[in-house]
Amino acid sequence: MSTRITRLEKQYQQILPICESLAAWLHPHAEIVIHDLETDTVVRIWNNFSKRKIGEPSLIAEEIQLEETQDVYGPYERTNWDGKRLKSISSVIKDHTGKRIGLLCMNLDISSFDALQNFLEAFTSTTSAIPAALIEHDWREQIHQTLSTYLQQQSTTLNALTREQKIQAVRYLDQQHLFATRNAAQHVAQILEVSRATVYNWLNASRETKS
Repeated sequence: MSTRITRLEKQYQQILPICESLAAWLHPHAEIVIHDLETDTVVRIWNNFSKRKIGEPSLIAEEIQLEETQDVYGPYERTNWDGKRLKSISSVIKDHTGKRIGLLCMNLDISSFDALQNFLEAFTSTTSAIPAALIEHDWREQIHQTLSTYLQQQSTTLNALTREQKIQAVRYLDQQHLFATRNAAQHVAQILEVSRATVYNWLNASRETKS
């Protein structure tokens, strides 16, 4: 290792333990690199899967040194030499005076997740909607689908529903005539985690308002 690189390393001694910890924690999926902005060279590298070498040109754009208002760049996507997708983020390193001296880059290999993502998409996707004949008499499925539509409209989840939203959900289900079945109110009560009497009270209040 050259004397120049050793000198450069001394500027980054305070963050070296952090880099080593990140490298050990994310091994072997993340590459950690320190770039020196003044010399535009690679100072240190951990979990090296980009095949770069210490002391070689970093090829960092000069704009990074001039952009005083931005200290973090990314996350952004890059492509490794072997075609694998990388998710990267870069953070500016400053000395004790606040001068921008280096760049800490973390490159996460996300290609290993692609196959898993493809599997999950193929496993969970459906080619068509459920046939109408199969749910024509399945009032539970009709309630579930209608509630799902309501939740999407409200941009919320079932567990996050407020009392007022639950009342609106009951009103929405009633508008679709889904309380005609004898056990529908009990089923909705279980879903909304309220009593059947509460559902009936909300229903009656809603219907009285409309009349």
